[in-house]
Amino acid sequence: MKLTITNYFNESILGVKTSKSAIFNGIIIGSLVGLSVAFYDWLLTDMFAMQTKKYIPLHLLGMLPFIGMILTGLIIKQFSVLTTSTADEVVHAFHTTPKSLSLRKSIPKFFASLTTIGFGASAGLEGSSKWLGAAIGLFTQRIINFLKPVLHFDGNLSDAIMTGASAGIAAIFKAPLSGTIMALESPYKKDFAHEPLVQSFIGAVTSYTVFIQFRGSAKFFIINLNYDLRWQDIFICALIGVITGLFSTSFINILKKINLNFTSKLSLMTKYLLGGILLSLIAYIGLYHFGHYVTMFGGNDVINNLLANKYDIDQSFLISILKSLATIITFAFGGVGGLFLPSATIGACIGEVFQLLFHFATPGILPIIGIASFIAASYNGLLFGPVLIAEISGEPSLVVLGIIASTVSYLVSNGVSNSSHQKDHR
Repeated sequence: MKLTITNYFNESILGVKTSKSAIFNGIIIGSLVGLSVAFYDWLLTDMFAMQTKKYIPLHLLGMLPFIGMILTGLIIKQFSVLTTSTADEVVHAFHTTPKSLSLRKSIPKFFASLTTIGFGASAGLEGSSKWLGAAIGLFTQRIINFLKPVLHFDGNLSDAIMTGASAGIAAIFKAPLSGTIMALESPYKKDFAHEPLVQSFIGAVTSYTVFIQFRGSAKFFIINLNYDLRWQDIFICALIGVITGLFSTSFINILKKINLNFTSKLSLMTKYLLGGILLSLIAYIGLYHFGHYVTMFGGNDVINNLLANKYDIDQSFLISILKSLATIITFAFGGVGGLFLPSATIGACIGEVFQLLFHFATPGILPIIGIASFIAASYNGLLFGPVLIAEISGEPSLVVLGIIASTVSYLVSNGVSNSSHQKDHR
């Protein structure tokens, strides 16, 4: 009995010490990541995207992806950047060694992401924010561990990587719960990295709180819905899951085949030159058909237009094809950025096609469900999509539809993932 009480007491003391470290590390990492991602968002959104749209004539904007890809290639070549992946590099570092994720080595890639995303290639900030957060988390944890004799805190480096990743996603999405889930789902296809859970939650909440002080708390997508669950919506969402699962699988397989069989055989600058030409060509095709660019940048504007029902069936389908091509070219030809927002745009287009085909469905919900189901298939994650749409829409009933569509698309995709370092289980 005495031994049992002693063991319980010792375990409790150890738990308190661990919790104190997790809280301290989470707050410090989250604060630094929140500040960094706020600066990153300001730089790309306000200084690049908004200013270029404001001062560059519409007919010349389509040349930006070409210029951006050339600049990205020059940075990659000059600084001998070994890999252009962002979010996948975080997964690789988590599974192998934190040494593969160096803040010093990340600086050139940071500037390459500015030239890729800021000049209008089809990439989003979320993958880069996850990677930037992870690098900051790792660097910060190493300093904390070094100062342990003074601070009396230390921490696991792999946990710090996930904490920083969670904080980065939480800030850019303005969704702390979704950010944590996306980061902790990403290392595995059929599992969850639960060890950093407490520290990651604290880091995500802290990062979100810091981020909105500088960038505001406006919704990531403009969603204004009051939704009550209806049976007819459930069956349509299951069908969306099938289509998005098949579409996502084809999308990822094409991207991998182009990488393996074509771009890997080109010289570095030839690859970026050709990629830039193709991206600008697709951008001008979009301008010709719609009067505005639908493939440039991540896709927020297009998603908000879809949610506002500004495109018909043919237009929604065409955007999904053009955006898919632009995204495949961006990443197959060496762009640096995130896949989530382009994937969400494609999913929203598919959802809008179903919205316009099935008029008895509740207006406005299917593009949102398309986002959840497409990213569930692309990222092999069941929880992130449904939680995100609930968090950004404020409608918990949408979780049911999101889970149905995401589960179906997840099963249809059968493990095909946009992350080459993702494992099946812990």
